[in-house]
Amino acid sequence: QFPQEQERNSSRETSESMAQLPNSHESGYEISSRRWAVPAVHLSQTPNDSGGDLRPSERTAVVARNAIADGRWHPTKRVRRLRYHDFVIGVMADIAEALEHAHSQGVIHRDVKPENILLTPDGTGMLIDWGAAQTTDEHHQRSQTRAGTVAYMSNAALEELVGISGEKVSVPAASAVRDDVCALGVVLFEALTGRLPFPPPDPDASLIVQARQVLAFRQNVCDTVVAENSLSHSVRGVIGLCLGEYRPTAVEHSPPKYVSPDNSVSALGVAVDLRRILQNRRPVSVKDTWPAWRERFCRRWKWPAVILLTCAVLTILAWVSDYRQTLRRLERIDRSRAEIAARVHEDNAAELSEQAVFARGLFPHTGSLRRRRAATAHGLGVALLQADQPERAFELLTRAVKLTPAGGELLNDLGTSLFELRRYNEAADVFTQALQQPCRHAGVLSNRGAAFAALGEFAQARSDFEAALQIDPFHPAARRHLELLNRL
Repeated sequence: QFPQEQERNSSRETSESMAQLPNSHESGYEISSRRWAVPAVHLSQTPNDSGGDLRPSERTAVVARNAIADGRWHPTKRVRRLRYHDFVIGVMADIAEALEHAHSQGVIHRDVKPENILLTPDGTGMLIDWGAAQTTDEHHQRSQTRAGTVAYMSNAALEELVGISGEKVSVPAASAVRDDVCALGVVLFEALTGRLPFPPPDPDASLIVQARQVLAFRQNVCDTVVAENSLSHSVRGVIGLCLGEYRPTAVEHSPPKYVSPDNSVSALGVAVDLRRILQNRRPVSVKDTWPAWRERFCRRWKWPAVILLTCAVLTILAWVSDYRQTLRRLERIDRSRAEIAARVHEDNAAELSEQAVFARGLFPHTGSLRRRRAATAHGLGVALLQADQPERAFELLTRAVKLTPAGGELLNDLGTSLFELRRYNEAADVFTQALQQPCRHAGVLSNRGAAFAALGEFAQARSDFEAALQIDPFHPAARRHLELLNRL
């Protein structure tokens, strides 16, 4: 349902509008007798939050403060929750649907402008002032003078106006339909930015001079629309389609519904595109681009992305804090491990240090931190070996091996702790694994030879001692063990 007429009461500023467009078979009396009183305000009168004229605002849209009926106009909660950008697009979608309904009934408005758009308290846009409207049959049957407001006419209409200089000519229906859509694009740009997409004409000049001025100003209207960064890429594309600067892209489902006979976008195409923009979807008549996709993604997933990003930042900060705290704890143990080993018989410092090394943090320790913990455990295990604590050293060295891929030095010290515990078979196996890693092989061979000698395998022990002396002829442990073996 769309309004037909408007009657104003100057004292109360009320508006009464028709609910439906006229059918071609209805008389003027039938049209005027079918009335529906709807309180509304003009789109051109709607202020933003600051109370000024129509201007864009990213805050909540207070749609109107002008007095109507009871002295104030109270928008519904649904309207209050909308951003100004979304509210205007929704109103323009209503007007585009009204134009599409009129065009489908063979009626052309010919004077779409903010003064002819009313807003109801629930935020619905209604199109009024059908005094200049005509049917498509009238365009074909008789000549008509060009109607409309100069600033909202299409280029074709302005060229005809300049060319005819007020004379009567026949206007094709397709051109008149395009005029309505072009005016809708100008109104959409003005409602979102607070200005026309071109300098306004001189109000004191004649109609023909104004038309020439607007034609000259519109030479760069495409650049003006593209350069308007306050509008999204999708909205700019729809405005460009309305102004006739672009051609609609191919549509998979029922293209004739969205394209006029002259290959320009129809009012239905504009309405569908605006509804899809409100749903953060790609307009069907506008070519999709990376900036447009990025804007839709940010608009649709803005708050989820902000929440996820905030959680990620907090997680990273917590991980960094835990990492630094663990490093400080390990450094403190490294500095005092000799003291810890010296006091191992007096208190439980070694046990507390072991718990500190392998304490669980907020996050699992991986990478460099695991290697750092393994190195601290290795150093503390060696200190305990030197303090004659092989059992506790064995526990530390075993856990160090589990933390990181074992090197030759770590395996050698682990084998030494096993040797001190008189687990010679296991010690020999660990020394054999150590020989496969980069390390001081002379010391490992000497230790494995000692393990074999303890097991009674003197031939293998002699071979290991001799191999150690070949690597390091002055290795003291290998020379001493070989001399002892020769005496035996």
